[in-house]
Amino acid sequence: MEKKRALFDIKLNSIQDTDKPTKKEVEFILHDFEVSHNNSIISKETALKTLHTLKDMPIVCKYHPVSEVGADDDALGSHELYLDQDRKSGDTILGLDTVPIGVFTEDGYISTILDENGQEKEVVIGKGILWASRFPNVIGLLKEWNDSGIDVVSSMEILYDSYLFKDGVEEILSYVYEGHCILNSEERGDHQKVYPAYDVSKITKLVAQAVNQENIDKQLNDKEVNKVEEKETVQEIAETEEVETTQDQLVGDLTTEEVVKDEVDTMQKEMSALKEKVSKLESEKASLEEKFNEATDKLLSLNAELEQLRPYKEQFETKQNEEKLEKKKEFYSKKFEALKASEKFTSEEVQELLSKSIYENEDGKQAILQLNSMLVDLVELVTEDSSTIRELSSKREKLLPDSTDFESKYSN
Repeated sequence: MEKKRALFDIKLNSIQDTDKPTKKEVEFILHDFEVSHNNSIISKETALKTLHTLKDMPIVCKYHPVSEVGADDDALGSHELYLDQDRKSGDTILGLDTVPIGVFTEDGYISTILDENGQEKEVVIGKGILWASRFPNVIGLLKEWNDSGIDVVSSMEILYDSYLFKDGVEEILSYVYEGHCILNSEERGDHQKVYPAYDVSKITKLVAQAVNQENIDKQLNDKEVNKVEEKETVQEIAETEEVETTQDQLVGDLTTEEVVKDEVDTMQKEMSALKEKVSKLESEKASLEEKFNEATDKLLSLNAELEQLRPYKEQFETKQNEEKLEKKKEFYSKKFEALKASEKFTSEEVQELLSKSIYENEDGKQAILQLNSMLVDLVELVTEDSSTIRELSSKREKLLPDSTDFESKYSN
């Protein structure tokens, strides 16, 4: 996927002296993990994977000089976007007309600050340096804003190729830092204030860089000698700058429209795809609900029929069990009677076993086994009494089956 550019407004957190007059140390609070004013968000998990790309990222700005010496109308610009052409292919590309005035010297890191309500909030912080000796006017303007209590706003520039739109918020899922631009922090002359996307960042300290007094005196003398010429030259520069600013603004507006149009087209395509998916899911949901309702109605109907038939089923099963029990009683009654054990047959123990024997389960099998075991014991008792044998043998009925199989002897 082609990488896209995004801009996130933030503020300068601190700027301090170093042991070298050529540079100042700066600290920026880049962003928190909440939705910004431009409806974008970067999660903590995503930021943790990208913090290392902050190191060596340039700190840039567009400086607009004073209209004349002593005037308080110098200002900074924005990202100064404009349409450019690739020098080989001629393809249209997006350019940024800013100048590097420093660089980040460390990886970004996450820390905790107190917001305006005194609540702790996690934010991303970056540290770097500004080249103070090369850009004294920019440093002077920053100090002036800081001394006046004006927040120095800035904007990080990132490249990203993975994102997700949800409820009108764009969550950036994969990105790298590309640049970091200090923005105009108040309305000065014809230059409008640039408002930040994140409210958490603020300037905490600005320390003026000491400069050799002799150099200051020399600069003042030089300016006094060339005062008239400089005034005319500065005026001419100011007029030229005004024209260039107007042209840059037009290009910037055009570029912004192109970027917005691209974003809108992308969002519309994604919304169209999501609507189609939602429509399909709603159709599937309706179909499933219809099938579920049909199945529920059928289940309720079958259950009602079952309840109506239950008494008949119970009567049928009761009748079947009664018939089985009668057959079992008839079968075993003859066996016990043949062994002169009619009294034993009528005992509670035998009758309970007969009641269990009609069921085709483990209890039924055990009951039949116990009944047959009783018959075997009774046969052994009978053979010990010869008179009993003679009495039984005088009868014509067959006392024992011909088969020697146990089940055939003692079960139906």
